[in-house]
Amino acid sequence: MTVHNKMLDTAPLQPVGSRLMWPLIGIGGLFLAYLVAKVAFLFQATSRVEQVLALLWTYPVMMAFFLFFRSVLREQRVTLCTETPSVSLVVCCFNEGEGIRRTVQSCLSQGYANLQKIIVIDDGSTDGITRDILREVEAEYGSAVEVLYKEKNQGKRHGMYDGYHKVDTEYVIFVDSDTVLGPNFVHWMLTSASQPGVGGAVANIKISSPDTLLIRLQKAIYARGINFQRRAESSIGAVSCLSGCGAIYRKEALDKVMAGWPEESFWGKPVGFGDDRSLTNRVLLQGYRTVYQPNATVYTDAPQTFQRLMKQQIRWKKGWFINSLKVLLPFIRLRPGVALMLQIPYILSAVLTPFIVLHVLYNSLTTGTWPTYWVGSMLLLTTAMYACTKVGAQDAEVREAGFLDFIGSALFTIGVLSMLIVPALAQIQKRGWGTR
Repeated sequence: MTVHNKMLDTAPLQPVGSRLMWPLIGIGGLFLAYLVAKVAFLFQATSRVEQVLALLWTYPVMMAFFLFFRSVLREQRVTLCTETPSVSLVVCCFNEGEGIRRTVQSCLSQGYANLQKIIVIDDGSTDGITRDILREVEAEYGSAVEVLYKEKNQGKRHGMYDGYHKVDTEYVIFVDSDTVLGPNFVHWMLTSASQPGVGGAVANIKISSPDTLLIRLQKAIYARGINFQRRAESSIGAVSCLSGCGAIYRKEALDKVMAGWPEESFWGKPVGFGDDRSLTNRVLLQGYRTVYQPNATVYTDAPQTFQRLMKQQIRWKKGWFINSLKVLLPFIRLRPGVALMLQIPYILSAVLTPFIVLHVLYNSLTTGTWPTYWVGSMLLLTTAMYACTKVGAQDAEVREAGFLDFIGSALFTIGVLSMLIVPALAQIQKRGWGTR
C-alpha cells in the first residue's frame, strides 16, 4: 500500500484537563442523570413493554456516548498533508442546470498541484439546459474537465462506476452535482485519506440553502449527525456512510470492491439508492478504515419544502435498511467490533424509536398520564448531545447553534423522521429515486 502521510504536526492537542475537562464533566453528569432515571424507571414501571423498551434503548445510547468520549479523549492536532499524490474528481449530474457550473468551478479553484482530472458524468440529462452548460464548461476549461454524456439515465451508482473507470490516480474524490467545495478541500481530505489503513474519508457537510424553519431544523440535524455521530464512528475507523457530497477513496480500495457493484440487487431488483452507504460498507468489509475529516468543508443544498424532505428521507431510510440487512452478518463475521458498536445499535434505534413513540402516545391517551420519564429522558439526552456537538464542533457556525434548534430538531427527528421507516419499508420494492 502506497502511503503519503507527511504531516507538519501530529502532536496531541492541549491536555483534555485544560481544554475540555469541564464540558466533559458536564456531559457526563447529564448522562449519569439519564442512567439513574433509567434504573429508577425500570424498577417502578408497571408495564413490561415499557421496561423492555427502556432496557433495549439503553444499549445504542451507551454505545453512542462511549464512542464520542473516546473520540474526544484521543483527539490529535493535524495539519495539511505536505505531499501531493495524484487525485481525480468525479462529479455525477442529472438535470442539474446552472448548479453544475458552480460545482466544477469550485473543483478547479482548489489549487492542488497534482489534480489530474475532473470527470463529469452527465447521466442522460433531459432538461435541455444542463448539457449546454457542460459544453460551455468544456470550451472554457479545455482538457482540465472531461465530460461523459450518457444517452440514458442509469442512476448515480452507474455514473460513479463509469467515472472510476476513467481515472488512474492514487485517490478518487466523488462530489455531488449540487455541492461546492470549501478552501483546501483536497488537501484536507488527503490529510485523512493518506493515513495507513484508511480506505476513505468524508468531509464536513454544511447546508447552504436560505434560512427557513425547515432549513434550520435540517442544519441542527446535520450538526448533530456530523459533529457527534460521525466523530464517534471515526474514532473506531468505521464511518458508516461516506456521503456523496464529498468523499475520497484510495483507488486501490475501489479496485477491490467495484466489480459487480452497479449490478447489486435486493430481493431480485436492482438497488437504485443508498449508493454511498453501499460503497462505504464494501470498503469497510475489505478491512479498511473510513474516517471523518472536519476541516474539509463542503456546502450543499437541502430540501426546502416538507414534501421533498419526506421523499428524501424515505429514500435514505430505504437505502439504510437494504444496506444494513445485507451487511449485518458479514460485519458480525468479519468485523464484530463494528457490528457490536455501530451496526446493531443503529438497527435497534431505528426499530425501537417508532415503537416507543407510538407506545408512549397510546399509553398517555388511554391512561391520561403524562409520560414524565420519556420526556425527561429525551430532554436529558438532547441536552447531552447538544453539549457533545458543541465540544466536537470544529467551526464557529456549529458552536453558535441555538439550543432551541437542537430541541426542535430532536422532536422533529423522533416524532416525524423516525416514523418514516414504516412507509420506507412499505415501499421497499419501489426502487425509483423519489424526488425526480
